[in-house]
Amino acid sequence: MKARWLQKSAVLTGLSFAMLGACGAPRSDVEPASDLPGPEVSDSLAIELDLPDDVSAGDGVPITIRLRNTSSAPITLHLMGRTITFDLIVTDADGAVVWQRLEDESVMAILRLETLEPGAVVELSHTWDQRTKEGAAVPPGAYTVRGSVPTDQPEPLRTPTEPLRISPP
Repeated sequence: MKARWLQKSAVLTGLSFAMLGACGAPRSDVEPASDLPGPEVSDSLAIELDLPDDVSAGDGVPITIRLRNTSSAPITLHLMGRTITFDLIVTDADGAVVWQRLEDESVMAILRLETLEPGAVVELSHTWDQRTKEGAAVPPGAYTVRGSVPTDQPEPLRTPTEPLRISPP
């Protein structure tokens, strides 16, 4: 069965862009780096979550978070990790977390500056093996998936929550 792909966007603009860690307030005692945009950056960023809406039990579930510069100017994201850190959370129909990608993981406290040119996209992908955080196979049923990308701000960038149905084999 061919999976139908979902794509939802949460567009962050204006004050919401501050959540991206867009360089903060200027300091009068420090010269800004010429290749980094200053705090005046206020263009938009779309965060999307792609996954199949239905998969067979036991099949891997490909999940991708996309960060897309929808503006006409470059933007710089302040992301965490040597390789970009991202989390995925799968919950069951009752809202209980059945699996979380970063559960019990240490995240390196390294700030990574990622400049996105207009229209550029950063893709963060993982394939969930349909196992719980304890390692047991999840039963067929309805689930939801959401993603997040930590930044240097207290709150991460968050994707919309998307449904996922696991069908019997």
